[in-house]
Amino acid sequence: MTSENQPQPATIPDEAATKREAAGRVQTVEASELADIFARGPANDLIHKWFVAGVGWQPSPFGDFEHLGTGLGGDPTPIQQPNGQLDIFGRGTSDDLVHKWFVPGTGWSPSPTATSNTWEPITRVPTSRGCGNRAQRHEHGQNDEGGGTY
Repeated sequence: MTSENQPQPATIPDEAATKREAAGRVQTVEASELADIFARGPANDLIHKWFVAGVGWQPSPFGDFEHLGTGLGGDPTPIQQPNGQLDIFGRGTSDDLVHKWFVPGTGWSPSPTATSNTWEPITRVPTSRGCGNRAQRHEHGQNDEGGGTY
């Protein structure tokens, strides 16, 4: 096997370029010959970079990221399924739980654009509020037992 056919070690791309692009924590997902990096960009967009063994960092090794849509209010949480599907969860800009997924051979859903909010909302993010000696869970926008809306 020649050296050009041997797998390349996965190294993090230019750290300074990554920090310029990312507004939050950088999250990674690794599979056998593939590694994905996800972060929230400065425009509350989901940014993505991936490493393919034998090819290198995509879309480029020089700090460029794939932009997968806006509307992300917190750091993304990626999960890799055994079938290769990637699920990305995050807090939306309206404090709702949002979801985006990638199916190998099919692509991203909802379909990403760099300038629009392309997340599937799941629910409102629940919060808790103290009530005497007990905590009451409620969702923003829902009425509590006393008729108040949060």
